[in-house]
Amino acid sequence: MSIILIIDDERVDFASAKELFAAHGHTMRNRSAMIQAKDVALSGADVVLLNLCRTVPEEELMLRQLRRFSNVPIVVASNHSDEHIVTAALNLGADDYLVKPCSFSHVLARIDAVLRRISATSPRVNFIEVGDLRINFEARSIVRDGKTLGLTPTEFDLLALLARYLDTVVSREDAIKALWSRADPSAYQVLRVHVSSLRRKLGDSATSPRYLHTLHGVGLKLTSTDESFREKPIEVHRLS
Repeated sequence: MSIILIIDDERVDFASAKELFAAHGHTMRNRSAMIQAKDVALSGADVVLLNLCRTVPEEELMLRQLRRFSNVPIVVASNHSDEHIVTAALNLGADDYLVKPCSFSHVLARIDAVLRRISATSPRVNFIEVGDLRINFEARSIVRDGKTLGLTPTEFDLLALLARYLDTVVSREDAIKALWSRADPSAYQVLRVHVSSLRRKLGDSATSPRYLHTLHGVGLKLTSTDESFREKPIEVHRLS
């Protein structure tokens, strides 16, 4: 049974929400938006639903504080729908972003997608080395030049997915399905932001990438060499 921590600054019927989550096998805990970020790290939550109606600077500050103290997956639900606001939230460490109003079933589907990724069975090999990257699937860590990279859960899952299909293009649709189990138009924007953030943390370049290559409109590829994958025949892998 997974623990979902809802951080909310609205007055909602938490008793009803708890029953709905319990019916789907989850334990729900709720806290006001005044909770200290460091206390979230000690809460034992498997995923945080950050459900706020605050001003944009306050929402961004909350995300910064959460990521400072915890690597727990974060799903943001907000009234703010402007693309630059959604992008900023994802760059600050949110794993997914929902624009309110949204149904309980929609929220639950997004949370379940995050939980499936985190609890997914590790591959038979515990780690893989790609250039100077060491990707540890079991520890969910990435080490580059002896230093552990501070990736969000979604950034790690994206890199781990591409590492499992090393040197093969994974379509955008399959990457989205593997990460969020959905294919609505907003998912492409979310994927682009995570790719950009991951590339930046890898010290990679979009114009001359060493690791993370993008074939626009088709998919993504993690390569084990410094050679441009555009010089090779393109094989798009379809996930089963």
